[in-house]
Amino acid sequence: YCIPIYPYFLMRVGEDHGLRLELTEVGRRINENMPREVVKLIFEGMSRLGLNKKLVRVTLLGLAFRGDVPDTRLSPTYDIIEELFRNGVRSIVVHDPIVSHDEKLLEMGVKLTQDFDEALKGSSVVVLVTDHSVYKGMEVSIFRKKSGRAVVVVDGRNLLKFSSEVGDSLYVGIGRPWMSI
Repeated sequence: YCIPIYPYFLMRVGEDHGLRLELTEVGRRINENMPREVVKLIFEGMSRLGLNKKLVRVTLLGLAFRGDVPDTRLSPTYDIIEELFRNGVRSIVVHDPIVSHDEKLLEMGVKLTQDFDEALKGSSVVVLVTDHSVYKGMEVSIFRKKSGRAVVVVDGRNLLKFSSEVGDSLYVGIGRPWMSI
């Protein structure tokens, strides 16, 4: 897929030729709203598990704007972080296997790590944001094991696998129902 600003170039060219590209406009609005929708899912899961937003640690998997690239421009991770901060979450860590340093995260006071175990230790919420190949097909039970506690898993890319075991944690993917894991 492409850089998220390309549709705006296309819409502008359409306007210049008297055309309104409604489907493209709707697609952009939906995509731009996804960070807020993901945060709604995070808070719904926290509510279901009785978690306090001021006490949780949230791990966001992926900073790059798309999988297997180091480019963070227009990454939805920044929007998710800002929305979480606005809603009272204070402890956020970002894991990215490719991006090792990011000034914007430093300015926001958010830790970036390439150490998967470190990122998950003590987390109550895990959110898959970027479709890096290392995350694809990962079993969601690993998050419970690595965090050492019940977790809310929000699969923003629908890439994760889960067993049919019912446990003390919750999983939801975009367009998927909540499931106990």
